[in-house]
Amino acid sequence: MPEQMTADEALATLVAGNQRWVREIPHRPRQTVKHRLHLAFNGQSPFATVVCCSDSRVPAEIVFDAGLGDLFVVRTAGNVISAFDLGSIEYGVVKLGIQLILVLGHQKCGAVTAAAGGHTAPGNIQNIIQAIQPAVTIARDMEGDIVENAARANAVLVMQQMLSTSPLLHERARESGLLIAGGYYSLESGEVDIISDEFRRRVTTA
Repeated sequence: MPEQMTADEALATLVAGNQRWVREIPHRPRQTVKHRLHLAFNGQSPFATVVCCSDSRVPAEIVFDAGLGDLFVVRTAGNVISAFDLGSIEYGVVKLGIQLILVLGHQKCGAVTAAAGGHTAPGNIQNIIQAIQPAVTIARDMEGDIVENAARANAVLVMQQMLSTSPLLHERARESGLLIAGGYYSLESGEVDIISDEFRRRVTTA
């Protein structure tokens, strides 16, 4: 794996890996003891950051048929982000030279389902549900399944949150080729659908 990829190269690599996973021909690259030891003594150079849900059915390295040292992964329920998560994302960009951040929502997300159903939850779980409510509000005006649309909208809103709350990411996106993209993972097919510009515009103007 090259030490640094452009954003477009990184996205193409993720898509290609996901297609191998979907077609049941994964390469399972860079998962040897030799490579593990190489990383231990030579450091990491991941080519992409993936912000995804804590759901055990959405392991980024498997979904994208990646190996050790390939992905810098930030996982929270509902793929919502706090200042701590944002700091981790910024670290990947500044210290590791990552040019692609992919926010990955997924099918049948429990947090999104709870938010869409107007449910309440104990403790800090409710904070996650509340963070997803703006996406649910947008999804209510869309045709199709509200949970699926809300999961996609939530990914877009998290992308926007990164740019609006992190001057560092905003500057890198404007001047240094950083790409922040969104995706939606189907638990059934295993496929990641990159969220279209049209859908992003619909969320932005809602």
